[in-house]
Amino acid sequence: MQSKVIAKVGKSGLCNRLLIWAKAYTFSHINQLPLYTHGWYSIRFGPFLRREKSKRFYGFYFRQKTCYSQLIMDKIKNNKIIHEPKIDVCSNNGIYIFDKVPSQYEYFDKIINYRNLITESFYGMINKKYIDIVNTYNKPIIGVHIRRGDFSYRGYTNEEFFAEIINKLREYYQEKLEVSVFTDGIKEDFKIIPKLENINFIDTGIDLVDLLVLASSKIIVPTPGSTFSYWASFISDAAIIKHENSFNIRKRNTKDSNNNFEGTINDFLQTKPIK
Repeated sequence: MQSKVIAKVGKSGLCNRLLIWAKAYTFSHINQLPLYTHGWYSIRFGPFLRREKSKRFYGFYFRQKTCYSQLIMDKIKNNKIIHEPKIDVCSNNGIYIFDKVPSQYEYFDKIINYRNLITESFYGMINKKYIDIVNTYNKPIIGVHIRRGDFSYRGYTNEEFFAEIINKLREYYQEKLEVSVFTDGIKEDFKIIPKLENINFIDTGIDLVDLLVLASSKIIVPTPGSTFSYWASFISDAAIIKHENSFNIRKRNTKDSNNNFEGTINDFLQTKPIK
């Protein structure tokens, strides 16, 4: 039996699936094993029922190897299946399956030292047509992600938080810097931000493209608790300005963090902000 690694990314949102894939990819890289991914083609009905802009179907985004029929045969043959192994060197033969989204306290803990490798592989598996679409957009100066959609159950982050950061940045730079807003809500949901000058709501119609354009920003303002925000931050070299009450979730390792700021707006303004 040839050992292999399988990422069963399930029916969660795009970046929750990417967190599962990233764990599996890192394990497969460390152990030099083939990686197969299942789940990009799965459909969720919640986004349709909630009338969300993104229906969360990701089947055409990535070039991935699959072996679902082989997995069924492995089960029939009673081949050794190991769920969620430790991300480390492993000498045992078996079918290694990753299918769980990490808890919010450890989204990147096990993979953070492989960030550059994961980022390179992530971009490498994206179908070229989406990269071409991303390249038609200018790289934002300030990218603000405001999560709405199914976050209603946990409470939305106040719009005032994002407006305050925008105003403080503009005051510091003494310029009405352009702000690109990415949201799964609609412009009419917001009362404050649309009234500010030089605000551009970005809606490419493709959540993967939104993600990549956001990641290309010089400064990212994420929504606390949003894996969309966190994955964009993880693959980006931008300065990350987070909510003062958000969990201290490391998205980049110490070496990266020394070069790329990650903290509150007040901490950012006390450092030497980017030009």
